[in-house]
Amino acid sequence: MHDDRGGASRAQEIARQLAADGRVRAVLGPSTDACAKATLALYQAALLPMVSVSVGLDDVSAATYPVYAATRPNETTLAAPLVAYLVHTAEARRTVLVDDAAEGDFSWHVCSGVAEALGPRRTVIRRTLAADADTDGAFRALAESVTGAGADALVFGGGYARAARLARALRAAGFSGARLATERVCDARFLSSAGDAADGWLFATAYLDPARVTAAKSFVTAYRARFGTAPPPYAAEAYDATLFVARALTSLGADRAERGAVVGRLRETDYRGITKRLHYTTSSTRYTLDAMYLFRASGNAFRFLGQYQDVTGTAAAGSTAAP
Repeated sequence: MHDDRGGASRAQEIARQLAADGRVRAVLGPSTDACAKATLALYQAALLPMVSVSVGLDDVSAATYPVYAATRPNETTLAAPLVAYLVHTAEARRTVLVDDAAEGDFSWHVCSGVAEALGPRRTVIRRTLAADADTDGAFRALAESVTGAGADALVFGGGYARAARLARALRAAGFSGARLATERVCDARFLSSAGDAADGWLFATAYLDPARVTAAKSFVTAYRARFGTAPPPYAAEAYDATLFVARALTSLGADRAERGAVVGRLRETDYRGITKRLHYTTSSTRYTLDAMYLFRASGNAFRFLGQYQDVTGTAAAGSTAAP
């Protein structure tokens, strides 16, 4: 067990250490996008499988980096649950997309994905929150531009801290439309900072609430017994990823489970976990686009609504989402 503390240099230090240890056949991690980007080339050079749980890098070629095996959809596909909710549940006609420049490319890609999917049949109004915007006046002006545009929905591409400030400003401005964001806002600190203004916000995530999934009942019980608390985000997904790797290793056998063979076998392994089915399509660095979910802030807590296609009535046959 290693802790990269979310720092790229620390993650690189760990990667070099693991790459030099011949006993290591696969790595689950790192913890953040920045850490993953900083270490991917190191793991590739060592032919050491990097199996990500909470990280879903965009635009990583399976041909260039075959060691990268993501067990979740990439981050910008989180636009899909947002669009499904806007169109089929909120039935929004005028949506403001707030690109938070402080969040970098992630926010821009999510907002662009939503804008493209909504298409010409719905009005889309784009706003940018400057990276250095740090005054109450800036958030008040943004909120007033949302209400002034006559919007009935808003999508925010940033993180929890600035989302909380926007939530309070929107409440003060009298905005009552749908308010959507991604898992980067689905954080207890958003609830504590936004207060009552957090109620009703909706979040697209790549993790579920295992307490609401029948197949994960024994995992939740064991986790509570071991740690004295409910499983946090991505705990159940990490459990599945671990057993996914274990399936690949054991299918090869001790004599054949060298790193290069594990890289290839992960692409061939089909494992049904407690959160989802883990298997890859040809040349893909990730297994499915279905395992994305919706949560809602309500009563100072996050309430799990379910797999987004089920929530929005857009589920298709053959879904590989949670059992």
